[in-house]
Amino acid sequence: MRPELGIVGYGRCGQLAAEVLETDFQVTATDLRDLSGQAAARGVAWGDLASCASLPTVLLAVPVRTMPEVLRAMAPHLKPGAIV
Repeated sequence: MRPELGIVGYGRCGQLAAEVLETDFQVTATDLRDLSGQAAARGVAWGDLASCASLPTVLLAVPVRTMPEVLRAMAPHLKPGAIV
């Protein structure tokens, strides 16, 4: 079984990351916009912020200006030892 990876932000950068990493990880993505159809077409699971943030490895693919807000929202869901 492949390790799980959450991608927070499924714009161009997040989609590219999912495409590259899906061979080595079981990818779950989320975004403020509902891009679940695009994710499904690429074989990527769709979740909410809590489900992505609770995975062992989380990749942030959001604009730098929004990172503090996104990190605050993710914090309660991160597991000890998670790699962000």
